[in-house]
Amino acid sequence: LVLLFSPDGIELEAARVVDSPAGAPRVMEAAVLRPINLSDTHGVNIRREDLAEMAKAYDPQKVEAAALNFDHAWGGPSHGWATKLWLEGEFLWARFENLSQEAADAVASGRWPRRSSEFWLKHPQTGGAYLTGLALLGNASPACTGLPPARLMARSPLRIDLSKETPMNLESNPVAESAADTVI
Repeated sequence: LVLLFSPDGIELEAARVVDSPAGAPRVMEAAVLRPINLSDTHGVNIRREDLAEMAKAYDPQKVEAAALNFDHAWGGPSHGWATKLWLEGEFLWARFENLSQEAADAVASGRWPRRSSEFWLKHPQTGGAYLTGLALLGNASPACTGLPPARLMARSPLRIDLSKETPMNLESNPVAESAADTVI
C-alpha cells in the first residue's frame, strides 16, 4: 500500500503498487543498531556516541561500504550496499541500495525479519566506530534486539493505480514526482 501526499500535506488517496519495472533498483532502509550493553555476551557496550560517530564517519567511497549479506556470510556476493547512515531517535539507520532480487524477496516475504550489524569500534582506517555490514537473519537471534521493521522501497518510476481502474506512470503524476522513493 502506498500513500501519496499533496504538497500541503493533505492525504490524497491510497494507491496500490501495480509493478516495478524490470531491473528497477530496490532500496531498503533499516535500523541497524541502538545503544545496548553487550559486554557480557559480545564484549562490547554500544553507546549513542558510537552510533553518532558511525553516522558522521561513514564514507562508502573513501573508507568502505557496508555490505548486505545473509547470516553473516563473509564471502560471496553482496546483496546490497549502504549508501548512507543517519540517527533517527535512538536508532542508527542505514539505506541499502542495489538490493539483489533475492534480498528484496527475502525482506518482502517476512522470512528474514531479523538483522545483525557488523562493525568496528576502532576501524583500522578511521580509528573510530564504523559500520561495515549488515546480515539478514532468518531464525538466528540477533544480539541487538528491539529494532523496528525494515522499510523496503522501490525507486521511481513505479506504475501505480490511483483510480483502481487505470494504471498510470509515476513520472506523469505531478504530485508523486516530488517523491524520490515510495515505500512498498
